[in-house]
This record gives sequence, structure tokens and C-alpha cells, in this order.
Amino acid sequence: METVQKTNYWVWYALAATIAAVIWVNASDGVEPENPVPERRFTNAGRVKNILPEHRDKFSIIGLPRARIESQPQPLFEDKGKAAAIQHAADQIAKPQVPSLPFTYVGKLIEDGRYTIFLLSGERSFAVHEGELIEDAWRVKEIRPPEMTFLYLPLKAKAVLDIGESK
Repeated sequence: METVQKTNYWVWYALAATIAAVIWVNASDGVEPENPVPERRFTNAGRVKNILPEHRDKFSIIGLPRARIESQPQPLFEDKGKAAAIQHAADQIAKPQVPSLPFTYVGKLIEDGRYTIFLLSGERSFAVHEGELIEDAWRVKEIRPPEMTFLYLPLKAKAVLDIGESK
């Protein structure tokens, strides 16, 4: 038994049309050579017609004029709103932020007009005065009831803890 292979001529026609379109675009937008040679084209009567370079823009492969492509192509599928949201999220991630205070206020003691504040951080406890450094990252900047101000040293940013009124 012999198998007969069927040729799909439409594929060949499509390939030829694609090649012709590429040549057309390339010829229409290309840089003019230094020594232009007239193009040779066939007319409907089958005769060859020479087209001078200065008249090339008036003709094209199918006989219709085509405007030159002068602008840069723009992205087809870019969503500007989504791109802005992604950029905003990236900016938020990139900015370092002051972490929340790791301390819980326990109480205060006043001796000779100087405050001693008692704090908890997890299972650790601290008795601090104004100007002291805690865990190499937090400095007690100011104690003025009802607030205590810390300076987060890596970012040089302030954080405030409520310590209540003094009696």
C-alpha cells in the first residue's frame, strides 16, 4: 500500500506573502544608498518599468503608497496602573522603617528628681535612665511623663512610649 502525501500549498503562499511583506517594509523604511539605482518593476502589461529613487515613496509593492514609520513602538500589553502599583510597593519595601518598640512599660521610680523607668522586653527586664543605650539599637533620648522618647540608632528615628503621668 502506498501513502500519498498531500501538499498544503496555502502554507507556501503564506510564506511567500510574509517574505514579500518583510521586503516591502525594509525597502520602504531603509536608508537610501549613496548611488541609487532605479528599481525595476513589472507593469500590468508585463513590461519593465524603471522607478527613480525620488519617486519611490509614491509606489509600493502593491501599488499603494505607505507612510513611513517614524515613531518608536509602544508596549501593547503594559498596564500603567499595575506598573505604578508595583513601583509603589517596591518603594515601600525599599524604605527601611522603624520597628515597633520591643519594650513594655512596667513602672517608674523618681529619686532626687531623676527618673528610673522599668521596662520588659520578652523575658528580659531593664531599669533605664535618660541617655542610656538598650540592646545596642535603642537610646533613651528623653523621659518627660507622660511620654518617654527613644532614638532608634540604625535609622536615627524617634519612637515614643506612653509611661503615664507622674504623681
